[in-house]
Amino acid sequence: MYSLLGIGAGISVHVLYTILGFGLLIQTNEIIFNAVKIISALYLIYLGLNLIKSNLKKVGLKKEQKVEFAKDQLVVSAKSAFLKGFITNATNPKATIFFLGIFTTVVHQSNPLNIQFLYGIWMCFVNAAWFIVVAYLFTTQKVRNAFLQKKKWFEIFMGLVLILLAIRLLISFNFS
Repeated sequence: MYSLLGIGAGISVHVLYTILGFGLLIQTNEIIFNAVKIISALYLIYLGLNLIKSNLKKVGLKKEQKVEFAKDQLVVSAKSAFLKGFITNATNPKATIFFLGIFTTVVHQSNPLNIQFLYGIWMCFVNAAWFIVVAYLFTTQKVRNAFLQKKKWFEIFMGLVLILLAIRLLISFNFS
Protein backbone atom coordinates (compact mmCIF):
# COMPACT_ATOMS: atom_id res chain seq x y z
CA MET A 1 0.00 0.00 0.00
CA TYR A 2 2.89 2.35 0.70
CA SER A 3 4.27 1.97 -2.82
CA LEU A 4 0.80 2.70 -4.18
CA LEU A 5 0.60 5.87 -2.11
CA GLY A 6 4.01 6.74 -3.56
CA ILE A 7 2.65 6.22 -7.07
CA GLY A 8 -0.24 8.55 -6.27
CA ALA A 9 2.12 11.14 -4.82
CA GLY A 10 4.41 10.76 -7.84
CA ILE A 11 1.72 12.21 -10.06
CA SER A 12 2.16 15.44 -8.06
CA VAL A 13 5.44 16.01 -9.91
CA HIS A 14 3.53 15.99 -13.19
CA VAL A 15 0.86 18.26 -11.69
CA LEU A 16 3.44 20.78 -10.51
CA TYR A 17 5.45 21.12 -13.71
CA THR A 18 2.26 21.12 -15.76
CA ILE A 19 0.68 23.90 -13.74
CA LEU A 20 3.72 25.99 -12.83
CA GLY A 21 6.16 25.57 -15.66
CA PHE A 22 4.86 23.75 -18.65
CA GLY A 23 1.32 24.95 -17.93
CA LEU A 24 2.46 28.56 -18.03
CA LEU A 25 4.32 27.90 -21.28
CA ILE A 26 1.30 26.35 -22.96
CA GLN A 27 -1.00 29.07 -21.60
CA THR A 28 1.07 31.72 -23.31
CA ASN A 29 1.80 29.84 -26.53
CA GLU A 30 -1.17 28.39 -28.36
CA ILE A 31 1.05 26.54 -30.85
CA ILE A 32 2.77 24.63 -28.03
CA PHE A 33 -0.58 24.05 -26.32
CA ASN A 34 -2.07 22.59 -29.49
CA ALA A 35 1.07 20.51 -30.13
CA VAL A 36 0.80 19.02 -26.62
CA LYS A 37 -2.86 18.25 -27.21
CA ILE A 38 -2.12 16.53 -30.52
CA ILE A 39 0.84 14.54 -29.14
CA SER A 40 -1.18 13.57 -26.07
CA ALA A 41 -4.17 12.55 -28.17
CA LEU A 42 -1.99 10.47 -30.48
CA TYR A 43 -0.39 8.78 -27.48
CA LEU A 44 -3.80 8.00 -25.96
CA ILE A 45 -4.91 6.55 -29.32
CA TYR A 46 -1.71 4.51 -29.45
CA LEU A 47 -2.32 3.14 -25.95
CA GLY A 48 -5.96 2.43 -26.71
CA LEU A 49 -5.27 0.67 -29.98
CA ASN A 50 -2.52 -1.43 -28.38
CA LEU A 51 -4.88 -2.50 -25.58
CA ILE A 52 -7.53 -3.47 -28.10
CA LYS A 53 -5.15 -5.14 -30.55
CA SER A 54 -3.27 -7.16 -27.95
CA ASN A 55 -6.48 -8.39 -26.36
CA LEU A 56 -8.18 -9.35 -29.59
CA LYS A 57 -5.29 -11.79 -30.09
CA LYS A 58 -5.44 -13.30 -26.59
CA VAL A 59 -7.22 -16.54 -25.94
CA GLY A 60 -7.62 -15.86 -22.20
CA LEU A 61 -7.47 -18.22 -19.25
CA LYS A 62 -9.63 -21.30 -19.34
CA LYS A 63 -12.06 -21.62 -16.46
CA GLU A 64 -10.11 -24.43 -14.83
CA GLN A 65 -6.84 -22.45 -14.91
CA LYS A 66 -5.91 -20.54 -11.77
CA VAL A 67 -3.11 -18.19 -10.91
CA GLU A 68 -1.35 -18.90 -7.63
CA PHE A 69 0.28 -16.25 -5.49
CA ALA A 70 3.98 -16.48 -4.80
CA LYS A 71 4.68 -17.82 -1.32
CA ASP A 72 7.98 -15.99 -0.86
CA GLN A 73 7.42 -12.26 -0.84
CA LEU A 74 10.06 -9.60 -0.30
CA VAL A 75 9.31 -7.38 2.70
CA VAL A 76 10.47 -3.77 2.40
CA SER A 77 10.13 -0.78 4.71
CA ALA A 78 7.22 1.62 4.32
CA LYS A 79 9.61 4.47 3.42
CA SER A 80 11.41 2.37 0.81
CA ALA A 81 8.13 1.19 -0.72
CA PHE A 82 6.75 4.75 -0.84
CA LEU A 83 9.93 6.12 -2.44
CA LYS A 84 10.02 3.37 -5.06
CA GLY A 85 6.40 4.08 -6.01
CA PHE A 86 7.01 7.83 -6.04
CA ILE A 87 10.17 7.66 -8.16
CA THR A 88 8.61 5.14 -10.55
CA ASN A 89 5.67 7.42 -11.33
CA ALA A 90 7.50 10.75 -11.13
CA THR A 91 10.18 9.70 -13.63
CA ASN A 92 8.01 7.66 -15.98
CA PRO A 93 7.91 9.38 -19.40
CA LYS A 94 4.74 7.48 -20.29
CA ALA A 95 3.08 8.86 -17.16
CA THR A 96 4.13 12.34 -18.28
CA ILE A 97 2.48 12.05 -21.67
CA PHE A 98 -0.54 10.21 -20.27
CA PHE A 99 -1.00 12.81 -17.53
CA LEU A 100 -0.69 15.70 -19.97
CA GLY A 101 -3.27 14.03 -22.21
CA ILE A 102 -5.76 13.52 -19.40
CA PHE A 103 -5.02 16.83 -17.67
CA THR A 104 -5.45 18.88 -20.84
CA THR A 105 -8.83 17.26 -21.53
CA VAL A 106 -10.10 18.15 -18.05
CA VAL A 107 -8.35 21.44 -17.32
CA HIS A 108 -8.52 24.31 -19.77
CA GLN A 109 -5.69 26.83 -19.96
CA SER A 110 -8.10 29.58 -18.85
CA ASN A 111 -8.96 27.83 -15.54
CA PRO A 112 -7.71 29.75 -12.49
CA LEU A 113 -4.50 28.42 -10.97
CA ASN A 114 -6.18 27.37 -7.71
CA ILE A 115 -8.72 25.29 -9.67
CA GLN A 116 -5.89 23.68 -11.63
CA PHE A 117 -4.19 22.75 -8.33
CA LEU A 118 -7.45 21.28 -7.02
CA TYR A 119 -7.73 19.17 -10.17
CA GLY A 120 -4.11 18.11 -9.72
CA ILE A 121 -4.62 17.12 -6.08
CA TRP A 122 -7.76 15.26 -7.10
CA MET A 123 -5.82 13.37 -9.79
CA CYS A 124 -3.13 12.39 -7.24
CA PHE A 125 -5.83 11.10 -4.90
CA VAL A 126 -7.73 9.22 -7.61
CA ASN A 127 -4.50 7.70 -8.96
CA ALA A 128 -3.46 6.41 -5.52
CA ALA A 129 -7.01 5.27 -4.67
CA TRP A 130 -7.30 3.36 -7.93
CA PHE A 131 -4.08 1.45 -7.37
CA ILE A 132 -4.97 0.74 -3.73
CA VAL A 133 -8.38 -0.66 -4.72
CA VAL A 134 -6.84 -2.77 -7.47
CA ALA A 135 -4.13 -4.09 -5.14
CA TYR A 136 -6.68 -4.84 -2.42
CA LEU A 137 -8.97 -6.67 -4.82
CA PHE A 138 -6.17 -8.68 -6.35
CA THR A 139 -4.95 -9.95 -3.01
CA THR A 140 -8.04 -12.14 -3.08
CA GLN A 141 -7.44 -15.27 -5.14
CA LYS A 142 -11.10 -15.55 -6.20
CA VAL A 143 -11.27 -11.95 -7.43
CA ARG A 144 -7.94 -12.25 -9.25
CA ASN A 145 -8.97 -15.39 -11.09
CA ALA A 146 -12.40 -13.95 -11.95
CA PHE A 147 -10.76 -10.82 -13.36
CA LEU A 148 -8.28 -12.82 -15.39
CA GLN A 149 -11.25 -14.54 -17.02
CA LYS A 150 -12.65 -11.15 -18.15
CA LYS A 151 -9.39 -9.19 -18.46
CA LYS A 152 -9.47 -9.24 -22.23
CA TRP A 153 -12.85 -7.48 -22.40
CA PHE A 154 -11.97 -5.01 -19.66
CA GLU A 155 -8.79 -3.97 -21.47
CA ILE A 156 -10.65 -3.65 -24.78
CA PHE A 157 -13.18 -1.39 -23.01
CA MET A 158 -10.37 0.69 -21.47
CA GLY A 159 -8.74 0.97 -24.91
CA LEU A 160 -11.98 2.39 -26.26
CA VAL A 161 -12.19 4.86 -23.34
CA LEU A 162 -8.65 6.10 -24.09
CA ILE A 163 -9.48 6.51 -27.76
CA LEU A 164 -12.65 8.45 -26.89
CA LEU A 165 -10.64 10.74 -24.59
CA ALA A 166 -8.20 11.32 -27.46
CA ILE A 167 -11.05 12.15 -29.83
CA ARG A 168 -12.43 14.61 -27.28
CA LEU A 169 -8.99 16.19 -27.05
CA LEU A 170 -8.70 16.46 -30.85
CA ILE A 171 -12.22 17.90 -31.18
CA SER A 172 -11.25 20.65 -28.75
CA PHE A 173 -8.29 21.55 -30.99
CA ASN A 174 -8.17 25.27 -31.77
CA PHE A 175 -7.41 25.79 -35.46
CA SER A 176 -7.02 29.56 -35.22
